[in-house]
Amino acid sequence: MPGSKPPTTSPKTPFRCIALRRRNWLFAGSNSDGERAAAMYSILQTAKLNDVNTETYLADTLARIAAGHPINRIEQLLAWLHQRRDDDP
Repeated sequence: MPGSKPPTTSPKTPFRCIALRRRNWLFAGSNSDGERAAAMYSILQTAKLNDVNTETYLADTLARIAAGHPINRIEQLLAWLHQRRDDDP
């Protein structure tokens, strides 16, 4: 379209922070620790991409799991179903 501006952010931008931490994964302690760190980065990045407050999302999700959230309803804990940042007080 003439006169329209190209997007100012690249689709790769959300993953830049992961690339910066790549060296830290070398010192995770073991392969399983590195896999856990990668899973946490993935969960938090998904929350960011869905415009969810990551700190609130993680605290709420961990509290629900600790309170005995049933594994057969794990999809209820997905980031895109969590309350949006705009709704936070």
